[in-house]
Amino acid sequence: MKNIVMTFLLPLISISCNGDEIIDSETGVQQESSIFGSWQLVEQWYGSILYPTTWEEVSSGYEENIIFYKNNMYYSSKADICSSNPSISGHFKTGTTDNYNFIAINFSCTDNAFNNEYINIYTFENNYLILSPIDVCDEGCSFKYKKIAKFLIETKK
Repeated sequence: MKNIVMTFLLPLISISCNGDEIIDSETGVQQESSIFGSWQLVEQWYGSILYPTTWEEVSSGYEENIIFYKNNMYYSSKADICSSNPSISGHFKTGTTDNYNFIAINFSCTDNAFNNEYINIYTFENNYLILSPIDVCDEGCSFKYKKIAKFLIETKK
């Protein structure tokens, strides 16, 4: 009888467990844990020593979608850093240092205005991806993205 019960329980356990899942200990809700996919910028935060700040909705004209492909390619629909490109693409790598997850994004502009590595600390908070650039903002800034598509493998053509 014990073998019969185990025969039915084992497949259920293996189906319900996934090594990529993170469950919030307070809410019991599955949290996002993968950077791969398509993300839409929804809020931004800029630090200030003099004035307390909060997350602010992204204003019209500052919309951005970013894609992190599983083959480590990167795409962004907003390329205000490049004067001649309506969008940018490149590649990225992730890692961990000093207890922080980081993502290093490499891209170049066709006008050679900017060819560099753009490094962010990244975290997941309530299923949002938070990117915090380490060099761009003097007093700190972060950008909050919601996932709009998962697990993209092919690169943009």
